[in-house]
Amino acid sequence: MVLVKPTIVLSLTTLVAALTSCSPLVDDVSTLPDPSIDSTLLVGDYLFVSKNQDTLALDPCDPRMMAGYTTASPLARSIAENGTCDLNDEPDALALIDSFEHSPNHAFYSAVLLRSISKAYGYYAEPLGIVLYEDLLKRPCSLLSCCWENGCDGHEGLLLWTDAIAMEILIEHEEDTWEAFLKYGNQVEAKATAECDLQTRSRANEFLHEIGSHLKHALLRDSIDASR
Repeated sequence: MVLVKPTIVLSLTTLVAALTSCSPLVDDVSTLPDPSIDSTLLVGDYLFVSKNQDTLALDPCDPRMMAGYTTASPLARSIAENGTCDLNDEPDALALIDSFEHSPNHAFYSAVLLRSISKAYGYYAEPLGIVLYEDLLKRPCSLLSCCWENGCDGHEGLLLWTDAIAMEILIEHEEDTWEAFLKYGNQVEAKATAECDLQTRSRANEFLHEIGSHLKHALLRDSIDASR
C-alpha cells in the first residue's frame, strides 16, 4: 500500500483554492434590469436587450426611432407619435415640407408627411401634393421602395402617396389630365430605369398604376357630376 503524505494533500488543497480565487467574477445576467426605451432614443444609441427581450418591439419603421426625431419641431414629433396635431400654424406646417426636401433625415420626414396626408387641407395640401409629385420625379428610388416588404409604409402608404400625387395632376392639368399623367409616367419610368435597382424599377409600374386608378376614379366622378 502507498501512503500519501499529509503535506502533499495540503499542498494540492492550497493550489486549488488559489486557482479558484483568481477566477474572474461572472455577472449573473438574470439579475440585470429590464431594458426600457426612452422616447428620445436615437438611431445608433446603445440599448441593452436581454436574451429574453423581443427585439421585434424595436420597430425600425417607428419614426421615433429614426435620426431626426429628437431635433424635430414639436409639430413634427407630435405627428411622428400619432398624437394630436394642429396644421393651422402655416409656418410650422410648411416647415415640414421644407425639411422633407432639404433635411438629411429624409426617412423621418417621409414618415411625418405620410402621417399628415389625411389631415392635409388648404394651404398645406397644395404644396404637399406639389412636393410629392416632384419628389417622385427627382428621387424615384426613395419613394418607389417605401411601400413593399422592405419599406415601412405598406399598401396603405402606397394609396396615400399615389392619391396625393394624382390630386396634384388633377389640379395642375384639369383640361388634359390623362395626357399629362401619361407624360409624367414616362418621365418617372425613365428616371427609375436610369437610377434605381432592378427590383425598385419594377415597382414603378405598380406605383403609376395606382396613380392612374385614382385619376380614373376622379375623372369618372367628375363626369357623372357634370351630366347631372
